[in-house]
Amino acid sequence: MALTNSQGTKLFFVPLGTAVATADDVNTAITGADAREVGCIQDLGSLGASRNVQNYSCLDTDDVSKAFGSVSYGNFTVGMLFDSADAAGQAELKKMFAENTNRIAIVVLNDGVYNDDDNTNPTSFTFEAGVSNQDIAIQKDNAVMITSTVEIASAISEIAKA
Repeated sequence: MALTNSQGTKLFFVPLGTAVATADDVNTAITGADAREVGCIQDLGSLGASRNVQNYSCLDTDDVSKAFGSVSYGNFTVGMLFDSADAAGQAELKKMFAENTNRIAIVVLNDGVYNDDDNTNPTSFTFEAGVSNQDIAIQKDNAVMITSTVEIASAISEIAKA
């Protein structure tokens, strides 16, 4: 059974409208001048979506029916070591929160390497995202941490490892 380690996972944000439909698009997006990589991530949480469900049960029998409704997209937290000089990823998350704006998020796993020599690529996930919450934790005997809650605002597209 194949195993993909989470160590080496990267998170980028690029402007809305950036092409991310294919592995080549993602490679171009994350190496472009507008890409902002979030550094030293401690935790990414889970990428998820759910569908609303209505249950209908009969009074005269034990029969049950379910109707599936609209999709709700989840959120995840990005925990990082606080770095006030970070002009890329942390600054982008702070800007998204302060300006109430969305970007395209790109999560890149470590199961391949983007390069032009052998045309391989790792698995990546892309979706529109915004930031709904930011916390800075200052605790004794601990590094200062910043956590952003990223709201998934569109369907999550998976671009498989190739």
